[in-house]
This record gives sequence, C-alpha cells and structure tokens, in this order.
Amino acid sequence: MVDWEEEGVSTQEVLTKRMIDTVGLVILLAVVMAVLCFV
Repeated sequence: MVDWEEEGVSTQEVLTKRMIDTVGLVILLAVVMAVLCFV
C-alpha cells in the first residue's frame, strides 16, 4: 500500500509540473498575442 501511495504522490507531482508548464505556455502565448494586437 505504501508503494501505491508513493506512486500516487509522484504521479500527482508530475501532473502538477505539467499543469504549471502548460499554464506558463498559455500565459506566454496570451502576452505575445496581446503585444501583436497592440502593435
């Protein structure tokens, strides 16, 4: 059971990192689009 819990935690950490990366990409795209629109 301990192994399963550890795997769940590690999997959640990976998903969290992916979510952060995705959010960062979305923000970068939004900034680029905003700059292009204003320019």
